[in-house]
Amino acid sequence: MKQLLLVWLSFVCISAAGYAQGLQGRTFVYGEDVRLSAPLEIAQDDQRPLADILKEKLNGTGIDYRITERHVLLYRQAQPSASAVKHNLHGYITDHESGETLIGANVYCPALNVGAVTNAFGFYSLPMAAGRHSLVVSYVGYTPQVFTIDLQSNLVYNVDMQPARLLGEVVVESDRPETGSSSTRMGASTISIQHIQQLPAMLGEADVLKSVQLLPGVQSGFAGTSQLSVRGGNLDQNLFLLDGIMLYNVHHVLGFESAFMPDAVKHVDFFRGSFPARYGGRLSSVVDVRTKDGDMQHYHGLLSVGLLTSHVELEGPIIKDRTSFMVSARRSYFDWLLGAAIKSEEDVDKFSIYFYDVNAKVNHKFSDTDRLFLSFYQGQDGIKIGAKFGDWDSSDYDRSYGNFYGDLHWGNTFGSLRWIHLYTPSLFSNMTIGYNSYRLLNDSRVRYLDYEDNLLSSDNYFRSKFSSGIDDLMALYDFDWHPSNKHHVKFGGNYTLHSFHPEVQQTRIKFWDDETDLDNTYKLDNSDMHGHEFALYAEDDVTLADRWQLNAGLRGVLYAVDGKSYPGLEPRLSAAYRLGYGLRLKSAYTMMHQNVLQLTTSPLNMPTDLWVSVTKDNKPMIANQFSVGLACDRWQGWSLTLEGYYKDMRNVLEYVDGASFSGSSKGWETKVTQGNGRGCGLELGVQRTTGRITGMLSYTLSKTDRQFPNGTINNGKRYPYEFDRRHVCHLLLQYQLTPHVDFNACWNFASGGYATLSKQTSVYVFPQSNDNGYFGEPTKSEDDYYSSRNNYHMKSRHQLDLSINIHHDTKHGERIWNFSLMNAYMHRNQDLLWTEPGTYKERVPDGQGGTVEKSYPVRKIVQATVIPILPSASYTYKF
Repeated sequence: MKQLLLVWLSFVCISAAGYAQGLQGRTFVYGEDVRLSAPLEIAQDDQRPLADILKEKLNGTGIDYRITERHVLLYRQAQPSASAVKHNLHGYITDHESGETLIGANVYCPALNVGAVTNAFGFYSLPMAAGRHSLVVSYVGYTPQVFTIDLQSNLVYNVDMQPARLLGEVVVESDRPETGSSSTRMGASTISIQHIQQLPAMLGEADVLKSVQLLPGVQSGFAGTSQLSVRGGNLDQNLFLLDGIMLYNVHHVLGFESAFMPDAVKHVDFFRGSFPARYGGRLSSVVDVRTKDGDMQHYHGLLSVGLLTSHVELEGPIIKDRTSFMVSARRSYFDWLLGAAIKSEEDVDKFSIYFYDVNAKVNHKFSDTDRLFLSFYQGQDGIKIGAKFGDWDSSDYDRSYGNFYGDLHWGNTFGSLRWIHLYTPSLFSNMTIGYNSYRLLNDSRVRYLDYEDNLLSSDNYFRSKFSSGIDDLMALYDFDWHPSNKHHVKFGGNYTLHSFHPEVQQTRIKFWDDETDLDNTYKLDNSDMHGHEFALYAEDDVTLADRWQLNAGLRGVLYAVDGKSYPGLEPRLSAAYRLGYGLRLKSAYTMMHQNVLQLTTSPLNMPTDLWVSVTKDNKPMIANQFSVGLACDRWQGWSLTLEGYYKDMRNVLEYVDGASFSGSSKGWETKVTQGNGRGCGLELGVQRTTGRITGMLSYTLSKTDRQFPNGTINNGKRYPYEFDRRHVCHLLLQYQLTPHVDFNACWNFASGGYATLSKQTSVYVFPQSNDNGYFGEPTKSEDDYYSSRNNYHMKSRHQLDLSINIHHDTKHGERIWNFSLMNAYMHRNQDLLWTEPGTYKERVPDGQGGTVEKSYPVRKIVQATVIPILPSASYTYKF
């Protein structure tokens, strides 16, 4: 490939207070075809507008200019052409060192003012007029590349980019990014892996979803967990994709860690507002995670050890420049530590909690037009308990004892085969076939032995196996089409077969004394349920004029289950208008349907949470969302967004008052009701991405509530949703102390949410029935009284998290130490709440001029803090 040249004029300085109007903060960029007979000099006392100065200095040179938000681009003027012939420039943008494709890289031609952005596979397509053109390629954290082409026919031009060593972050915006302030969309963000890895980490474990929680409009779930409630939505209304495959359970350790390993992740997109038409199936948000493809040039990897987990990652070429692999694995060893701790316990043989993840991918490049990817993921959580009871240590001839063993584990397993093909220079396709399985398994065993006169008199055995799950078989076919510079069309379709497996209970009971051996297998429900989900979509990101951009899409859905079909149309519309001075006015409307729901009664991510399908009696959930906002990127390295939204949700599912749930979905339809929800809010986001001090500030002012039919929940009255937190604020500062040391601080504040607490307990006493003329002891029954749903407004919560990362280069790699401190000033947040009987005492007049103490029975509120303070450390070695 032709040697590329990038020249940065050293006299341009962001702090030069006396320079021309408009020069401050911008950098000159030009390519090898730009030749000036004399240096371009701008006097410090010249206060004229920059455009006037450049017009004078470049007059008659054949060089033109374009002033962007961050740069002054110099390029040779386009030669007039008698032909209107257009050709297509296309190819892949990759990392020079690893060959990894770069998602969201910009290719821009300043002379024609046209550009393109690489898709999820690093591919770009740019229709251009025939002729000689200069182009700029840029990507966050990489040195921009400037090159010149002579376009006389369709041309494949692949670009390798060098990671930036000394330069700050550089981004040359194209006209069609899918996220960020320059996008047509609202509520769309790309999260850098560097940002994720630098955040303060619980027990030294960086987490993708906890970085998402810092964005405006996002509420964290239970304290310290990676759960998401987005713009007033339920926790199950978020679509999690790993390499395009939907995952059901993305949380580990009851929700405190997510299933996405940062070291295996290449790119993360998050949508909470105007969703692209290719996404569907959830109401509130989309988290699209793409993993690394594998280095096609060199072998390298890492080993990381933390207080909670250790993980290893390895990648490299199988066939250089043709086939690569990537494998990443992580496992917790908390169970090993618990095992050592409980050896001193007399009655506990075993107690362990563990999780692990395995992620693997093989990438084969047939040619520039065809590639094949094979992906695999497995993630699992487990709890094992072993206990003994009775007279284990007794030497009596007459004794009884037994033991109990329980093994509960659950998780996802998926595999996918993906083929990408370039039909024409402007038509790119991606076909995926995938299979995902989610399983919950519980195996419990009890054995009880009796001895009489030191001889075994009975040996009773009971074993129970419980299982449930859901399997998805899916096929997707997506197309990217670039018919012209003004249109970027995406269309395609997908089909998913959902197989819901009801709970299967297997029991075995064996009695020694009568030699009875019962072996029974039965289903807690009638049969498997199958849901067929179809979707077709199309969208066009179109430039209507110099200032107007529009993204219009339509998604058609059909869900068939239980002899009932639910068709629907989901319009997607977003528009942006350039006001000038780096300002864009945006608005959007989105409709979404959700057909797969989660049943839960716990704020934690419990293994007993079950996924079920809509039925002929329960309709799909539907959300309509309207939003309007302003985006600004006028100043180099800064971006600002201000968005307001209103979301209306219908057919929201919730348990009725008094319903109980014990991990079985049997009869769940009789325990739930459907109603309406609504949410509205104002979101502010400020981000700085360049310099030694970077960071972000996000603030959300919001309100969300629910209403259900009378007689089901809260007597038909509206009530606040549990995550209705009026004010939420996150402040993140990241300071590069030295080239090898960075310091990070994150302060989080949220108004109190809502909880349902009992206000009183009624005690009922029932006499036992007459048994041969004798009455047994009376029995008691206690019943808690709840005045209304979410009747208690919790206190505000806030905490400060700190971390420092120390990097040290070695002969064969890099060592990284991370030290983190969660809740640094030890604020006792109100994380867990319950009530218990108490007594209120006060002194009242006794009628004789004195006072007497009087007591009243009350319910007192008891609270607990999950993380009073938590230091941690981790060590990573990259090789």
